[in-house]
Amino acid sequence: TPQQEARPLLAAEVPSVEAGTWKILSDGRMETTYTLRDNATWHDGEPITARDFAFAYQVRTDPAFPGQSVNVERLLSRVTAADDRTLFLDWKEPYLYAGQIHLPDFSPMHRQRLQRLYLEDPSSFFDGPHWREDFVGAGPYRVERWEPGLEIVFQAHKGFVLGPPPIDQVRVRFIPDANTIVANVLSGAADVAFSLHIGFSQGQALQQAGWGGTVEYWDGNPRIIEFQARDW
Repeated sequence: TPQQEARPLLAAEVPSVEAGTWKILSDGRMETTYTLRDNATWHDGEPITARDFAFAYQVRTDPAFPGQSVNVERLLSRVTAADDRTLFLDWKEPYLYAGQIHLPDFSPMHRQRLQRLYLEDPSSFFDGPHWREDFVGAGPYRVERWEPGLEIVFQAHKGFVLGPPPIDQVRVRFIPDANTIVANVLSGAADVAFSLHIGFSQGQALQQAGWGGTVEYWDGNPRIIEFQARDW
C-alpha cells in the first residue's frame, strides 16, 4: 500500500510469526507457508495453484534458463506444494521480505501449459511465443495484441483476483523519437509518456503549446564510484 504495508494479492493472507506461517529456526533457516486465494486464475481462466509456483521454482533454478530475476529462488532450498492452495517455502537463510514476496520476484508459471514443453523441448520452452504474444499471466491485464516495435495492447483480465481493473484497455506504443512523442501527446494520440527520450526541451514545448496535462521535471540521479571493502 502507499503506507508501505504488505497487502496479499494471489495469497489469502500475508505470512506472519504470530499466525505460525513464518517460522525462524535455530539453525538460521526459515520456513514460510502461503495459502492461495480460491479465486486466483490465469488469463485463460484456469486456476492458479501452488504447483504453478513449484514449477516456476524448478525452471528458474535450472542453469540453462535465461532468467535474470532469481533473487528469491537462490535463497530457497525447497519449494513444496502441499496441495493446490498451500505453498511451503524452505529458506536457506533469513530474508527480510520472506513474508511479502512481490513482483518481479518468484512469479508463478502456468504448469498445465508449459511443463510438458519444458521437459520435452527445452529450447522451444526457453524461446517460445508464450513469453511474448501468447503470454498467459496472472495479473490484472492480459496481452491482447503485440506488434513488435510498434505497440502492445493489454486487455483487462475480468477474472483478476482483486476484481476487474477500472481501465478496460491499455495500449503501450513504442516511439523512439522525442519529437514524435510530443506530437502524439499534443494531438491526443497518447495520454501519457514516461520515456527517457523526453528531455527538458520537450517538456518546455508541451507547456508552451498549452497542453492540458502535467509535465514533471525530475532531478538527475547522482552517480558515484567507491571501493568495496567487504570480503566477498
